[in-house]
Amino acid sequence: MSILKPDQGKISRRAAFVLLMLFSVFAYFGLGAFFQGFADAKSEDNIFSFFGIVLFQGFTVAYALSTFIALIFAYLSYKITLAKPKTVDFLIDVETEMRKVAWPIDVEAKNFWDKTQQLRTSSLVVFFVILFLAGSLFVYDTVYHYAFNSIFEVIAK
Repeated sequence: MSILKPDQGKISRRAAFVLLMLFSVFAYFGLGAFFQGFADAKSEDNIFSFFGIVLFQGFTVAYALSTFIALIFAYLSYKITLAKPKTVDFLIDVETEMRKVAWPIDVEAKNFWDKTQQLRTSSLVVFFVILFLAGSLFVYDTVYHYAFNSIFEVIAK
């Protein structure tokens, strides 16, 4: 199998592939526990059967099945992030656009604290605006809840 446009978008393609592989690892353990629990629930002897036919027994086969599914997902992750033309072009475009972003860090500052001053200030502004909006919504919700409950109590009587 060949990698489509191997010299372009390396960072975003690798990041997407690694995230999909992490998802695959989590799926492996989740599916393994699911199949193991399903096998445990089917019988006291830990035998997995389908309509009375014993298919497999025990922990090993449950995780073998989840390994097979995780490997299929890993293969599909490879095909999607490295070999599918539309996805490859999208990831290349994402990396190109991310290089154009003006990050709020002062490159000319001498120490880290001075470099991130704008970033910290902007983050605090965003935090307090969100806190203010959440508080406002809480007050509005409380007032409307009380008002409508009062109205409905009067109507119900």
